[in-house]
Amino acid sequence: MSSNRKILYAFLASPSDLPDERKAVRDVIAEFNESWAEALGYQVELLRWEDTAAGSGRPQELINQDVDRCDLFIGLIYKRWGTPPDKDGKFSSGFHEEFERSMARRANSGSPEIALFFKEIPKEFMEDPGGDLKRVLDFKEKLIAEKEILFKEFPTVQELEPLVRKKVIAYVNSVRAADAAFEPKEVKAKPADSEPEKENGEKKNLDSSPFSAEGFAFLENFVDKIGQKDAMDDLSASDVARFRLLANSISKPGNETMALGVHDINILFSARAEGLKLGERETRCLAKLGFQHLSNENIPLWCWYSDLPNSQFDEALFSSFVGASDDER
Repeated sequence: MSSNRKILYAFLASPSDLPDERKAVRDVIAEFNESWAEALGYQVELLRWEDTAAGSGRPQELINQDVDRCDLFIGLIYKRWGTPPDKDGKFSSGFHEEFERSMARRANSGSPEIALFFKEIPKEFMEDPGGDLKRVLDFKEKLIAEKEILFKEFPTVQELEPLVRKKVIAYVNSVRAADAAFEPKEVKAKPADSEPEKENGEKKNLDSSPFSAEGFAFLENFVDKIGQKDAMDDLSASDVARFRLLANSISKPGNETMALGVHDINILFSARAEGLKLGERETRCLAKLGFQHLSNENIPLWCWYSDLPNSQFDEALFSSFVGASDDER
């Protein structure tokens, strides 16, 4: 394993009635590591109760050590709910304790990311559900009512694999994007007073900005224009389009969907021909949007793609594997 890879931990939680699905998740993550870990610089380590080392104490406490260090919690649920992990009755199953423990940590720290997958229940079981299935159905209804976790349903193990693959890659990409926004920028020679100043005279630290230096400078100027009298008269169509582009170039887990109109993208292309300079993050965003609109062939793409710097991370390869739609892939 390359020494410069960042390790992300995924914990797989489920009752005992999904052995084939658990194996499928393991295989998807192994596939990701083989295909993408080297290129992206991130490797996913799967944590499972099957792999927990033997030790003294309450068995669930030993498993919880892995639950507490995971970055991504993957839950699989079918007809079984499981048995209580101890005698105090606080949790009704091992899965229940693992999920609630992860939710509590997420509320405090924002981590782990949580992905739940329900296997579809045959109709004959729904007519007279037993105690286990009733708890599963109650849990699903609770998720729907609380509107905090968006789960996915799948009919077979074959349909589960692409769902897990897309989630794992999307999560790794969101972590990668967040890390890139805060990693130190390349040091370049520049005048001592070239850094923008805050109102109190202190220098601003652009290393912590999620925007490129070009994007940050544009945004500051844009805000200044907006604050002036008759502000809209001083704004050009490309100013508005670039402001919308910047909003699309940042994301957090849960709101990664990009939505920039074709007309705005074409306005930026025209401005590019007139000398508009965009940062790498903006250019990468435009390339990704180009792949999303590829089937329509109604926006320029290859100019943005050719502007991207050479790196192991190829936007075309990434879109083909985990694009937002079938058209993009």
